[in-house]
Amino acid sequence: MDYIATLIHADGQPRSCIDLRRGVYPAMGSSVQASDVFQGSEEGAKFGISSDSRGSALEGADKQALLRMDTEIRTLNADIAKAERINDETALRQLNKEKEYCLNYLRSNKNLHGMARASGNEVQNARKAVAIAVSRAIKSLRKDLPELARHLDMSVTTGKDCVYRQEPGIKWTVTF
Repeated sequence: MDYIATLIHADGQPRSCIDLRRGVYPAMGSSVQASDVFQGSEEGAKFGISSDSRGSALEGADKQALLRMDTEIRTLNADIAKAERINDETALRQLNKEKEYCLNYLRSNKNLHGMARASGNEVQNARKAVAIAVSRAIKSLRKDLPELARHLDMSVTTGKDCVYRQEPGIKWTVTF
């Protein structure tokens, strides 16, 4: 029932199955927008980042690669400040390009909470676990509260992202 209560409390905002499973509830209105930014192996290889045959970052970037990228951004910030002081436009363009690459990589490989994104297996396991838990909770309501069970069956959608779509005229008070 906790997953259903969380979805109702989210007021129509989708919630990641990973966050539900971990017990993490993002702030209302926040969302994740994964960027498809990793397009070359040369830049990635510089930081020890792997890529698959399509050139996209592998899911679940390792913590060491993320730490190296954080360190590289700090170094780039210092280099950018120096290039600005000496008015070196060529170096500034290159450094900003490298910094943007690093920031895009971090955005695409960290979640809202700054942690490495989950791997495909973790997402699949969380998706299944949340779907089963929601299904069991609704099933447990069928005997004593059939109308509520029907409503939740129609209004709760599970998957990679889960959401409760409220029917017009229904107002909930959720307490944890």
